[in-house]
Amino acid sequence: MVKEQENLTIEERATEWFVALRDPDLSEERRLAFENWLARDENHRKAYQDIQELWDLVPEVGEPAVSQDILEAAELLEFRQKGRRNNGIPKGERTGHGFRSWAAAAAVLLMVGAGYLSLQGQWLFADYTTASGEQTLVELQDGSSVLLNVCSAVSVRFDEQQRHVSLFEGEAYFSVEKDRGRPFVVETELGSVHVLGTAFAVRRIGDSLRVSVTENTVRLEGLREAPVVLQEGETIELEAEQLSVKRPLNRLFDLAWMKGRLVFENAPLTDVLSELERYGERRILAVGPALDDISVTGSFPLDNVDAVLEDLEKSLPVRLVRVSGYLVFVYPENWTHS
Repeated sequence: MVKEQENLTIEERATEWFVALRDPDLSEERRLAFENWLARDENHRKAYQDIQELWDLVPEVGEPAVSQDILEAAELLEFRQKGRRNNGIPKGERTGHGFRSWAAAAAVLLMVGAGYLSLQGQWLFADYTTASGEQTLVELQDGSSVLLNVCSAVSVRFDEQQRHVSLFEGEAYFSVEKDRGRPFVVETELGSVHVLGTAFAVRRIGDSLRVSVTENTVRLEGLREAPVVLQEGETIELEAEQLSVKRPLNRLFDLAWMKGRLVFENAPLTDVLSELERYGERRILAVGPALDDISVTGSFPLDNVDAVLEDLEKSLPVRLVRVSGYLVFVYPENWTHS
């Protein structure tokens, strides 16, 4: 029998049992162990029922809405199951229909695992991270500071020649002390920002990068084009390797998160939901292409995402389905699954 980890929450244990029970070759010993676990505590039964309820709703979403989540979840599940194959994906079930079934089950693990981001990729190498809804101020050894927005990760490396910060994902506002002998560089996979002493914000989400300058100047490098110099009060964006024209910085819009708000102007609802998810404790899944045609304009507080979702439901042609405290599905008002 595979020894169970002792540091899992009840919800995580229930999810792993749910995935394990989908194995057609599950041993009778393991099945009895599950029954014993289920009967040992009413909270175990409740957690497992919550996972079952979530699973019952997943097929209604449709493959386009959850395919990326499923792939990410499958990778995470594969990582967690290394060395524990009897409780994970059977070796012969990693391709074709069998693997898709396991990947779909893994999506449940992704949806209920609020901390899954910290286990993935470069986040493992970050010195400072923030979770959903969490912001933190980091004081650096040279007197500079970094205000990390939600769901962000950075590493810091200072030496005698250079001050180097890697922004793996998320958003940060930098206030940099001048040191002519040591340039300050913020590096992302999409480009790097070079300064001596200034204040600026960098946002890197997926394949999107935005740099906004509030003091002095910065130089954006590492692009297909020549380096770009940004003056105080300017911002520029890189989206899918296409660099935008510099535009005036709108602090009320571009840096609203620093004042505890999110501001949108004719933004697609799907983009709004993706941003709101970063500030709350639930996964938010948009269902159906019709949501792309709904635009949102408004200013919303960051400290109560559930209240914002309720306001959107009241003011827009959408309906919300909440599942087990972990997940919210957002449907077009008259949407039906074919």
